Amino acid sequence: MNRSRTHLMAILTLLVSCTLLLNYAHALKILPPPEGTAYFGAYTDAGPAADEVSIEKIKELESQLGQSLAFVYFSNNWFNGDIHFPTKSVEVCQEAGRIPYIRLMPWSEMRVRGSDPVFKMIDFVKGQYDEALTRWALDAKKTNMPLMLEFGPEVNGNWFAWNGAWNGGGTSHLYGDPTYPDGPEVYRDAYRHIIELFAKLDVRNVTWVFHIDSAPAPRIWWNHSFYYYPGDEYIDWIGVSVFGAQLPSHRWSRFSQKLNQIWNEIEEVSRDKPIVISEFAAIEDRVDPLRKSQWIEEALSSLRENPKFHRVKAVSYWNSPGWLPNRAANFQLNSSPPSLESVRKELSAGQFWLGQPLIQGDSQ
Repeated sequence: MNRSRTHLMAILTLLVSCTLLLNYAHALKILPPPEGTAYFGAYTDAGPAADEVSIEKIKELESQLGQSLAFVYFSNNWFNGDIHFPTKSVEVCQEAGRIPYIRLMPWSEMRVRGSDPVFKMIDFVKGQYDEALTRWALDAKKTNMPLMLEFGPEVNGNWFAWNGAWNGGGTSHLYGDPTYPDGPEVYRDAYRHIIELFAKLDVRNVTWVFHIDSAPAPRIWWNHSFYYYPGDEYIDWIGVSVFGAQLPSHRWSRFSQKLNQIWNEIEEVSRDKPIVISEFAAIEDRVDPLRKSQWIEEALSSLRENPKFHRVKAVSYWNSPGWLPNRAANFQLNSSPPSLESVRKELSAGQFWLGQPLIQGDSQ
């Protein structure tokens, strides 16, 4: 089959998909909050693999904050090639009356900076995992509750196997459109395939998030987020991770500075979709005991006050004990009284930060 015919088939397939997605639009989705407000959610320390949500951790964090969480963020790891719906964690969220915001993690093991031995993006495109994904989608549908989902978070970071570096990089002649870099394009098509599969199964209770990182790696033309993006007709929210220092050796940058560095790229991805800060956090500074609290305060106040960031309609704090043993790099908000007080003060100031999301559509 020659290139021109391949392109024609791709266009026809996209037209059919768009029609299907338009019919899918009237769904149970998370809407942006009213102007001048934003949702506050969090990852609530779900264990070493970030995938074991507990009612106790949700209640503990909400008690510390003095406010309910709009959603609870956690991972759905597909270890050992097992694509499964996270029934237990979703049921915990349902019991707590909180929206699950789920990271779909297509890795068979917790490996960083390398390709996965089981999951390849091209195999998602080919439909190799459709049977398991169908079961996942139908289990999601049965919950009859709104779910936020993101496939392959922080895709522009080469620490994850779904980044373009491990799936073709900047080559453009081995897959799809010869004007697109293969690595990002195959991820884009894998994500499109999953969303189309859910649409065909009439799963209407999913809000889809496309999640990037504010510090792309590698910093090279083909790793631009635009190339990974499935398109506005597929995605509901744009997600971005913005971290302060994550290890004692890391340099500090203000939240607003880091978000500003990726802002133009976000605008090139989509000018209309609401933005969620899917992950943000910082550790304590061993020298300056107020540095973390000041970082958090600057993060939240900049989102509330800076008109440039008006599209940010939700945040999710990464409330984790960190990557090191003995909590030597602790992200948790109660790591010090000043850190906890900084976020409590911001949440209690006016009515900007909301703990109850708006839902569009009727239940199935």
